[in-house]
Amino acid sequence: MKKIILYSCLIFTFFACENDKNEFYQSIIKIEEGDIRGLTIGCDLLTVKAQEKDSFLIDQMDDYLYYDYEINMGNSYTVSYDFSPQNTLYEIELTTYLDATKDADQLFNDFSTYFNTNYGKMKMAKDGFNTWINTKNELNKNIEFALINKSESYGIIVIKIRDLNN
Repeated sequence: MKKIILYSCLIFTFFACENDKNEFYQSIIKIEEGDIRGLTIGCDLLTVKAQEKDSFLIDQMDDYLYYDYEINMGNSYTVSYDFSPQNTLYEIELTTYLDATKDADQLFNDFSTYFNTNYGKMKMAKDGFNTWINTKNELNKNIEFALINKSESYGIIVIKIRDLNN
């Protein structure tokens, strides 16, 4: 009986922690696999297009994709993908615009926790970004994850993920 109660408490705690995340976190991160949104640095343009929704594609070139997503009234995010001449993804930039700075603060904390869990201790860069470096990836490259809260009167969170070798 004690084990059942203990397991029930652990399961409740797990789901309670998951629900403490900002309400926009899951739609922005999309899938907690890969580097972000189910994608990894080094994948090709067709893989990215298959993962994203065509209806939100705003700009497209041979080496660039730009998406603009509305979450709900006053809240949105953009995602841009840059590709090398060899058609490999080398940079992702995701910018979130939220009408409440408290939501941005919580979202910043959610992403900080995600990056700390997956990539270890963060470092503060000179430009104000919190950064993490992942050297243990499929490509054996130095992948930088950078996160900043640029909120003032409006909530703005910027995430940059890039191949430092490119």
